Amino acid sequence: MEIKELVEFMERTTWLWRYKHTSEFSKREETFAQVIKIGEEYGELCEQVLWDLWAQRKEKADRFSQEFLEDEMADVIYSTIRLACLMDIDIEKALKNKKEKLEKRMK
Repeated sequence: MEIKELVEFMERTTWLWRYKHTSEFSKREETFAQVIKIGEEYGELCEQVLWDLWAQRKEKADRFSQEFLEDEMADVIYSTIRLACLMDIDIEKALKNKKEKLEKRMK
């Protein structure tokens, strides 16, 4: 799947990401809410990684699976792409520019 496809999907389905009252939010408030959402998804990803490394409490054992780990990683990526859309950032261009910077550092 191409980044462009992910961005188009997010733009087409943005209404699915809105909660009951976000239609009342300004763009600024919605952007702020999306940043918080990324934090939530990142926390869930961290929990799954801890489980993968066997560094999580046994009481939470039923919350780990490879599928959950993959889902949480995808949630972080999708949430970040949605934030880029809200902030009018060309995420494909940003990733390309970052890749070029990293390649220069590695030389």
